[in-house]
Amino acid sequence: RDRKYFVVKLPTEVDIQSAETLEEQIGARTGEEGPNVIADMADCTYLSSAGIRFLMVVGNKAKRKKGELLLTGVGKNVMELLTICGLDTRFRIFSNVAEAVAALG
Repeated sequence: RDRKYFVVKLPTEVDIQSAETLEEQIGARTGEEGPNVIADMADCTYLSSAGIRFLMVVGNKAKRKKGELLLTGVGKNVMELLTICGLDTRFRIFSNVAEAVAALG
């Protein structure tokens, strides 16, 4: 498994506009910087349905490139939403970026 990664800091709100922008940025970086994406969600307090879709799309793209999407710093409200959607078991979730990096080996 390729251990190359890059970190993306998510904004306070991930809605349809920010999700599209983030998806484009991540798509461009995945080819250059490696297949693993670490989403730093420490500032993120709101995910719309587009935000949920964004996580699923990025996770699927990373998987196709033999990588994965790791989530860090997930707050209580966002974690509840991820749990309701069943995404808490789909992605590995860490307290901070350093833990996610360490988990990649």
